[in-house]
Amino acid sequence: MSSVLKHEAAEPLQDERDVISELNDKHAVVMVGEKCVIANEQINPTFGHADITFSSQADLIARYANRPVGHGQKRTSAGRAWLAHRDRRQYEGIVFAPGEVVHGHLNLDKGFAVEPEKGDCSRFLEHVRNNICKGDDELSDYLLTWMADSVQNRSRRPGISVVLRGRLGTGKGVLCSQFGSLFGPHFIQVSQASHLTGNFNSHLKDKLIVYADEAFWAGDKKAEGVLKALITEDTIQIEMKGKDVITLRNHIRLLISSNNDWVVPAGNEERRFFVVDVGDARIQDRTYFGAIVDQMSNGGREALLYYLLNYDLAGTTVGSPPRTNALRDQKEHSASPVQNWWFGRLMDGHTTSDGANWKTEIRTDTLYEDYFGFSEKIGVKRRVTNVSFGKELKILSPDFERVRITNGKHRYWAYRIPDLESCRRHFDLRTGSEYDWPTDD
Repeated sequence: MSSVLKHEAAEPLQDERDVISELNDKHAVVMVGEKCVIANEQINPTFGHADITFSSQADLIARYANRPVGHGQKRTSAGRAWLAHRDRRQYEGIVFAPGEVVHGHLNLDKGFAVEPEKGDCSRFLEHVRNNICKGDDELSDYLLTWMADSVQNRSRRPGISVVLRGRLGTGKGVLCSQFGSLFGPHFIQVSQASHLTGNFNSHLKDKLIVYADEAFWAGDKKAEGVLKALITEDTIQIEMKGKDVITLRNHIRLLISSNNDWVVPAGNEERRFFVVDVGDARIQDRTYFGAIVDQMSNGGREALLYYLLNYDLAGTTVGSPPRTNALRDQKEHSASPVQNWWFGRLMDGHTTSDGANWKTEIRTDTLYEDYFGFSEKIGVKRRVTNVSFGKELKILSPDFERVRITNGKHRYWAYRIPDLESCRRHFDLRTGSEYDWPTDD
């Protein structure tokens, strides 16, 4: 008899019924696509909350190979006994449906990390209002509305991402991590774009709040596509190593923080981002932030959950955030070279950079050459064609006209341009902003 068999013989045998009950508490057989895998439900020692991972049947057998069950010649390992037992826990597939009961499927929803309880979370709320939002009631009311909607309507998303822009040490992370802690396994913090754009994204399968801390650069087109999909798409494709890709309902709400000037890609008609410039009155104030964390760790999380669950959402419009100067700044960073050039012309009050008065008729090649010089100056490598240039100007100012001019024997193309005030008004409408245009033209 080998040493392994001698060891197995020396192991105490367990009652099969106890083993099946024990493993049913921890594991389940579940179909992921066309593959039969093992779902493992256990407490994450790092965060102290329940988590779900997936493994193979071979992994399960190996895990319990030293746990013999049965009698006499019918002995087997605990893993094999459980897999073969008719009463093993099993599901036809997985879903992520917060607050719902889906028969026959493993629901990844684990609820909140704490139980709501009336108490004191005043330091956190004060931080939101007076530090994050710099005392602006409109901004803080919306941010609290967005947070309250996140807990009251977990299965519904407003399609709005919160973006906090500010210097290091201003408390952006304190807000995001403390709020996110209410959601337990359904919260994750990522610090690299690859964590959201990479091929294997199983860590997003059951997330409600994703905190992207310096994870995105707005000029990254790949990251931009993923970012916008996470905000607006109703489903998300989840790919696990060695397993089929599955499609789950997308319940992710994004929290983004950065100290960069350009944080998110925001087009002219952007409505997906609520952007706040965080105050710096408490920058690197460890006593202040320590007091917030201490209160939250001693009943504050429970109190915050209670506060948000009872927050009155009647009449609120979580899907229509306030337009902020910070969002306008993101639009300017995201603008095309043509738009940036045209904004400069409107701000200067001169059709071209030579300082001449505003012209309502100008040769097309003259205007294009002015844009061309601007592009060279700022280092634009791929400039739009003359035709595309005209089309974009038409979008920025719909009353733009390209006309054929006959002057004696000469014929040429020209733009008929509205007056300066009209062009500025159209630019405001197109960008969704109200610029403080110079009055002395």
